[in-house]
Amino acid sequence: MFIFKTLFSTTVFLIVAVVTAPGCDNKPEKIESTIVSGITRVLMHERGHFTFLVQHKNHKKLGQLEAKVSASNVKIFEDLRDDETIRVEYFCPSRNCKPVPVSFSIWSIKPSLLIIHIHSEKEINGAGWNHGKSGSGSTVVIE
Repeated sequence: MFIFKTLFSTTVFLIVAVVTAPGCDNKPEKIESTIVSGITRVLMHERGHFTFLVQHKNHKKLGQLEAKVSASNVKIFEDLRDDETIRVEYFCPSRNCKPVPVSFSIWSIKPSLLIIHIHSEKEINGAGWNHGKSGSGSTVVIE
């Protein structure tokens, strides 16, 4: 009888602990949208891997924003007017992307969706890639 009471108490405790544990509330994680504007150059290392050079306001320093995302989750639109700068919008679960600092030097994100707004496909530049023992090279622009 004592073993049964102990086993029953332990089982109830474990069920309560699992149900009330933080992060186990089965709510979908909030997806945040972030827009980065002032981009002066778009570098495409390979499908789904980009670096954006960002001109900071009131600084001469350029920031490097690196984005790695599944290639199927990259959308590129030629929808900017002549007076607009290149911009990127990305959507992230909060665990994958911390807010971009105001005057960052280098920052990396792993968004679930990346949207690039450009004037023309000519604004996308090739860039290098390295897969270690599997090889390295660079993506080139096809004209």
